[in-house]
Amino acid sequence: LKLSFAGWRVWNKDVIARSGTEGAYWTSTGQGSYGRIFHFYEGYMETHHGYRASGISVRCIQALPEEL
Repeated sequence: LKLSFAGWRVWNKDVIARSGTEGAYWTSTGQGSYGRIFHFYEGYMETHHGYRASGISVRCIQALPEEL
């Protein structure tokens, strides 16, 4: 799996932030106006909440069944 350093759109501006240096992708969890984000840069990664109006990348990943 390859994830790019796509950056993200700042929710209240027409600006792309951190493109080429950081990446962020929505996870499948969240509540209300906030979603959970997988965020990474320079060998570091974390998850945290983010405002859903932000332009965070989406990458669909299907979980494999435990038994084939």
